[in-house]
Amino acid sequence: MKKFGLFIKVLAVIIMVFTSLPSNSKASGKEYILEGDLNFIVHSDEFVIYEIEESGNKLRYEEAILENNNFTEIHTKVFDITNGENELIDEFSTSLEFTNNEVKIEQENNAGVESEEIELSTSESDINFTNDVPKPLMLARASSSWVSSRMPKIIIGYRYPDDAKYAGMYKYNVKLPNKNYDNFTRQVDSMRSRESGVLMEATGLAAAGTLAKLASGKLSLSWSTAWSLVKKIGAPLSVGYEAFRWFQSYDKAVSYFYATPPKTTPGTISK
Repeated sequence: MKKFGLFIKVLAVIIMVFTSLPSNSKASGKEYILEGDLNFIVHSDEFVIYEIEESGNKLRYEEAILENNNFTEIHTKVFDITNGENELIDEFSTSLEFTNNEVKIEQENNAGVESEEIELSTSESDINFTNDVPKPLMLARASSSWVSSRMPKIIIGYRYPDDAKYAGMYKYNVKLPNKNYDNFTRQVDSMRSRESGVLMEATGLAAAGTLAKLASGKLSLSWSTAWSLVKKIGAPLSVGYEAFRWFQSYDKAVSYFYATPPKTTPGTISK
């Protein structure tokens, strides 16, 4: 975290400038269900403001960005403006250090520091698009069908008709309570609705694959962090946007699935 100190003063100046803008926007922390459109108010190399409506709340992200060769520093503030006031609900700093095809990500907030090291996906590494039902999800009755992600290596879905309440992820299949099942299926449906946009270009697979590696971690992946990763693999802004929105739904689906005990034995269906 030594590199954080090199940027703090400059970040503070940038944040003071763009937090003085009118408060007519929204944003998202990781704990919110992402439902509304993500609208950019300001988008530049130095700072980004975007807004989103989630679960009836109006939220805003304000992000200051500093790039220096293979190092990027991002300072994020999240405001709840539902009642027309700027209520700061989250604040954190994220650093990304790129080395060849790998990136080290560190994120600091009041609770401490979290870190991840991942390899950037490439369009050549994940090129097989499939409509087939993932094998771990084919354990249900023949009369049932599965609605699942069509992205390579992303095995997640649910059984239809939904009175069965079965959700599947990788080698696990579990029967979820109604509320979590409904939330889970909504996120899977959101993933599927964005997959065509993600797959319009070969870089879409690489973009989604890179972001998906962060779904099970503790980092809060904001737009600016996601875009810093996605543009490194050559994806255009439009693909980056679709990949980021896809990731947000995938991230929430993973959270809903693992928040619901008990888990069944890998490769089985609970009765």
